[in-house]
This record gives sequence, structure tokens and C-alpha cells, in this order.
Amino acid sequence: MGDVWKSSKEYPGRIKALQPPTPEMVCWTENCLPCVAPHGKKTFICAVFTGIFAVTPLTNVTNFSLDYQLYLNLIFHRKNFSFYTHALTMPTIDMFLLVLATYLKFNGQSGTSWLDFSLVIAGCVNLWYLVWGIGNGVWWMGISAAPIVWGCWSLAHLYANYALDSHPGDADFHWYDPGPWYANPLIWLVVLSFIQSFSHVVEDLPPRVSGTPHWMAKREFFCGRVDDPCELFVRFLRAIFQTIFGAVDEFIASPRLVPLFWGICPTYFVMRKLNLCTSWTSRQRLDDLWRKAQESLEPMDRPSLDCGIDACNAQPYELSFFGRVLEWILDHLLCCICPKPPDQIPDPALDFIGTGGGTFLRKRHRPNMFRLLWQCFSCQQWAFYDKAESWQFDYYSAKINQCHLDETQDKHDV
Repeated sequence: MGDVWKSSKEYPGRIKALQPPTPEMVCWTENCLPCVAPHGKKTFICAVFTGIFAVTPLTNVTNFSLDYQLYLNLIFHRKNFSFYTHALTMPTIDMFLLVLATYLKFNGQSGTSWLDFSLVIAGCVNLWYLVWGIGNGVWWMGISAAPIVWGCWSLAHLYANYALDSHPGDADFHWYDPGPWYANPLIWLVVLSFIQSFSHVVEDLPPRVSGTPHWMAKREFFCGRVDDPCELFVRFLRAIFQTIFGAVDEFIASPRLVPLFWGICPTYFVMRKLNLCTSWTSRQRLDDLWRKAQESLEPMDRPSLDCGIDACNAQPYELSFFGRVLEWILDHLLCCICPKPPDQIPDPALDFIGTGGGTFLRKRHRPNMFRLLWQCFSCQQWAFYDKAESWQFDYYSAKINQCHLDETQDKHDV
């Protein structure tokens, strides 16, 4: 088991951070708190929308925090179906993005020339992976991801030259309609993004998607007893919006996660299976992160549905009338996708490496922003903030902005 960096005094064992945040995480968290984790006793629409749209807003701006990105990759893709679907669709999305980049030719180049803007993009992306890996002590990350980057670039040119009817320079060329509809890169980008988003149907629902500060089993979300009849309708609306927003999130995440799926993950898998490179600092660091991720995924007593955290007083899983009908359908048709909710379910944190679901981690005193920005953009993501006493867990803001509690609720800074 990993060492606990900071644990909640009020909810010991339930909310804990296993690793301090990186300067990049601190920088964006402190600058974006009004949109992510605002203080106050009223619901902030911006925070609710940001939570539903992005689920983990930090993941889109912490592009050099390797440990955090790997951690999120592990907790969101626990099932083989979602993991391998992402592994196949993400590089394909990147390939179609490079197909669009092939339309931008250098001066004097023909419509089928391989010298175009896609070469610049592929080179910059591979350089990003190299800097990202070196800055986090995993020097081989960019090298292991190079084959998939340049493989996508080569396939993009083959697709653009042979699968599309028109090319840049032709009189009938239009970037949005370069060939038959079934070969249009824009259509494939949309389809693949939705396939990626749909693959999460086998996973538990994370905080902010479920409308609570905790992870929730799908059957509990759709079939569970609710006091307000409108609540079930709201849950289905959340599921529809999350499918749409999730497709956008997956599209944005594809270039960022490809080196994890096709670089670090397979390389580390081989290292573990063959017991290789055990003395490498990068191998030891990945081993430590793997242990922390597994610890965060240990099942816990399922919290009660009233957004409380007292698992000892959790209400038993009850079905609504509609829930009983839906459960019969699930039992006979979709039992593999929506299994019965267990008594215990993992509750990994979203905004830090640890447990606590949607609980926020914030500094007690505002840090020096200029120093954080310098460390952020200089990729010094190994400089963790190790003073646990200067941090606090904010479970109250998570409850307010995801459960719509009123001002009478007591504040719990833990």
C-alpha cells in the first residue's frame, strides 16, 4: 500500500491524498477555482456546468503532469471494453486530424505531395511527448510513442491521396467535402468521438456526472428510488448531455492520451511481465503510481443517496416503480453492461491522486502565482508540493455544487 500524503480528519480512510499535486495542478486549480470549486453556500451554475461538461476540468490543462494523467487514465478505463476501444479509436482520430492538416500545403507543392502542414503538426506532437516524458523522469515516453505518431502521419497521407476524390489545388476541392460522404474525415471524427464516449457505458458513473460527490453504479443511478419524480427525468437528461459532452471531451483528449495508451502502457506492461528495468528510476516511479492507483480503486462502503458520506447510515439500495421495470429489462438484456450494484464501490478522487470522489483539494493560503507559472511552463512537474499542512479538503463545495443543497447545510472543512 502507498503512503498517505494527507488524510481527512473528519472522514478518515474515506478521503485521502496519496500524492501531493504538481505545480501545474496547483497553478490551474488556484486560478480557476471560481469555475471549478467556488466557496460559498449557494450553487454556482458555472461550476455545475463545468463539472458536467468536463467531469475532470484539470485534465484538459495539466498537459505535463504525467502522474495525474496516468492516474485518470487508470480510474476511467478499468474495463477491457472501454480501454481497448479507446486504444483503437484515439490514434484513428489523430490520423483523421492529420488528414485535415494535409490540405494545408507548402508553397509550390502539389495536391498529393507529402510535404504539408501535417508534417509540422506530427513533429510538434512528438516533441511534446519527448519533453513531457523527460520533464517527468520517463525519458523513453516520447521514443515509445514515436511509431504511433509517424504511423498515423503515414496513414493520413495514404488516406488523403487514395481514399479521397479531390485534393488541394483541384478546381472542385472543398476542405469540408473532399470526397464521398462515407470517407469524409469530419464525419469520421464525430463518429469515432461518440464511439469513444459510448464505451464508458461499462464503467461506473463518476462524480459530477452522477449529480453527487461520489461514484455511483449505473443501475443505482437509473433505477434507484428518488423522492422527487422529476429527479429521474433529470438523471436521464444528465446521461444524454454527458454522451454529447463526453464526445467533445474524448475528441480533445485523443492527442494527449495516445502516448499513454500506445507508449507508456504497453512498455510498462512488458516491463512488469518480464521483470525488466527494475533499477530504472522511471520504472520505480511507475510502480509507485500503479500501487497508488490500485489503492484508490479499493471498494468502499457505498454512500447514502442523499449526498452524505456516512456509509454506516447508508440506506439500502431501493428501486422505484420505474426502476423495477427497467431492472427487469437490464436483467434479461443488458446484465453485462449494468450489473447489480455491489454493497461496496471504489470512490477514487478526480482532482488529486487518492480517494474522495469529487472532493476538492485547495491550499489554505494562495501561493505565488508567478513561481507556479514558471514551474508550470518549464515542465518542472517533479517539484511536488510536500507540505501537507498547507492543504485542506473541501467536501462542502462538492456537495453544494453537485447536490444543490441549500444554505442551511453546515460547512465541513476536512
